[in-house]
Amino acid sequence: MDFFFLSMSLRMLLTAFFVLAMGAIIAKARPSFAAIAIAMPVVIGPGFLILALEQYPDFILRAAEDSLGALAGTVAFAVAVALLAERVRAQFVLMLALVIWLCVVLMTGPAQGLLGNLAAFALIYLPGVWILRARPVAQRRPVTWSPRLELPRAVSAGLLVGVVTLSADYLGPTFSGTLIALPVGMLFVASGVLRSSDPRRVRDVLSAGARGTAALAVFLICVWWLIQGAVAPVTAVLAAIVPAVAFAILLAFAMRKGAIVQAQ
Repeated sequence: MDFFFLSMSLRMLLTAFFVLAMGAIIAKARPSFAAIAIAMPVVIGPGFLILALEQYPDFILRAAEDSLGALAGTVAFAVAVALLAERVRAQFVLMLALVIWLCVVLMTGPAQGLLGNLAAFALIYLPGVWILRARPVAQRRPVTWSPRLELPRAVSAGLLVGVVTLSADYLGPTFSGTLIALPVGMLFVASGVLRSSDPRRVRDVLSAGARGTAALAVFLICVWWLIQGAVAPVTAVLAAIVPAVAFAILLAFAMRKGAIVQAQ
């Protein structure tokens, strides 16, 4: 029992720390740099690292495939928040967006293998980014953020990772991968920007976040590819963070450059 609580606490603390750090960055960043924070594997990364420490390679492969398909739901979540923010009361926006996330995840569920799940992700990602083709604004518009407000959400993220990883043997790779891919980061970001009561700010940040899911896809593809190449799961997860972070940074700078060109 003592080991259980110790293990759960460590998992929660690791994830909560990264979520709090991401929230602080989002509160002060331009929409283009919001893509960096959202795209960082702050929940998926720790989740897969813990799974890699405890599960066999085939389990991680299947979980990565299904997480990739579930990312389509994250894009749908971003689109839903951006479109509903101007039409629905803020307290209902996130609830409706989560329902849409679930519907999309269920639709992509039948996808098989890496290519099948990648295709499912692309089918939602490409039109989703097109719908949210917002022009990132150059000026900063701070979002209300404080550790006191964000701590409960960070603890919730840690609890998610802890429960999923500790229950992985019972959940199996499909449910484990899908639950780890819950749009936790996007949920916290959306909650913050919705408090700003600025529909344009909401659309800008959610557009950046939707594009940023491509970096999470890069992370999952690299994990799958490395493990298929006989790399140890833990090494594969740690190594996959590098290209994912690099892609997120390149994406943010590309968005910033686009904003500068549009301003001219």
